[in-house]
Amino acid sequence: MLSKIRKALGGSPSDRPHEGQGTVAEAPVREPLDIVRDTARDLCSDAWLANSMTLEIKAEGGKKTLVATPAEALPFVKAAYAIRKDELPAEMKGMFESFAG
Repeated sequence: MLSKIRKALGGSPSDRPHEGQGTVAEAPVREPLDIVRDTARDLCSDAWLANSMTLEIKAEGGKKTLVATPAEALPFVKAAYAIRKDELPAEMKGMFESFAG
């Protein structure tokens, strides 16, 4: 009786090949600015500030600079950089070093 029910429902899980088993799900690749911004948001206790926090790279005169808005976010961005600097690419570290000064 159970075999008829299993057959009607598509068989038992052991009858099917194991799809995707044995593979480890890879973590999505995150942009360096997203990593720092999200960490800064986690450190911030003010909900308004955390939700309005943005980080952007602006190129002016051939030089890239990092801009954090609003200005009150700067201490949190500096702390987030200190926590996550080992995860950032070399070109990003240079921008943060001048930014976090």
